Amino acid sequence: MPVRRAVLALAGAVLALSPALALGGIPVAIYPLRVPGLSAAQRADLYGMLEAGLASASRRGILSPRAPLVLPETCGNAPAPACLAEAAKGGLILAGRGELRSGVVLVNAALWDSSGSRTRQVRFIVDLVIQNLRPFRDSLLELEMEIGPDGHVVRDDRAPPVAQGGSAQKAPALAAAPPPAAVTAAPQKTAAAARLAEPARAPRGPPLWRRTAGPWLTGVGAALLAGGATVAVLNRDLANDLDARYANHQLSAADRSSYDRVRTYNLLSTSLFAAGGVAIATGTWIWISALAAPGALAVVGAGGRF
Repeated sequence: MPVRRAVLALAGAVLALSPALALGGIPVAIYPLRVPGLSAAQRADLYGMLEAGLASASRRGILSPRAPLVLPETCGNAPAPACLAEAAKGGLILAGRGELRSGVVLVNAALWDSSGSRTRQVRFIVDLVIQNLRPFRDSLLELEMEIGPDGHVVRDDRAPPVAQGGSAQKAPALAAAPPPAAVTAAPQKTAAAARLAEPARAPRGPPLWRRTAGPWLTGVGAALLAGGATVAVLNRDLANDLDARYANHQLSAADRSSYDRVRTYNLLSTSLFAAGGVAIATGTWIWISALAAPGALAVVGAGGRF
């Protein structure tokens, strides 16, 4: 676990500091996500994946990770828009909540700006076992569509903007309407955003049972092969004993049952070998296909083990 976190941190630093890759986007920090039951090691892995995803997305020149990435929990467990707006000064804040399910964190999060406005919430997965940055990058691509060049949110679903001093107030009616020049461009931008974001909204990954069934079925196949080998060894010893008795002219009518047992053992060992081979092949295919499939559940995911 420490090695993987070090690799993630190094990859994020290289992507963020390289002049050829990082184009100086709007700084993004993370307000501690509310994920009950998350251990310290799992939380470090979660933020390591988010940092690597932000650093990778910085190549587009729109967003980039801020240092320090994870802010202190100064706004409490249920942060108010005014507090997040204060923390977002000079950039943006990624804030939200999550749920831990068998090593998979389902996250609902949005970007907040310094005026207290936020983007729509996106739902994505961070798989702490099978990790892949692409789903989280796709979620960031959706959010980038709602960030203006000045670093403020240009689309606000629910949260009302707050004054810079921190008190909530209603937005003026004119502020909600786009300028005349943007009226014709907005539908085109929305359509483009929908086309870009649509593939990332619900990638269907392998069901969770496949990651359990693959290793289990492979183990059953190995046990069947071991059983076939044991029966084959016993059968060989019995056949050798009969051959020796035949060579010494010591066979009797009582040995007929031994020949029947040899035939039975031959059939049993062959069946065990065949069943074991099929089980191992099937289990290996399920296992590999589950590991290789991008994403996970029917939502956007982030994962990949280093």
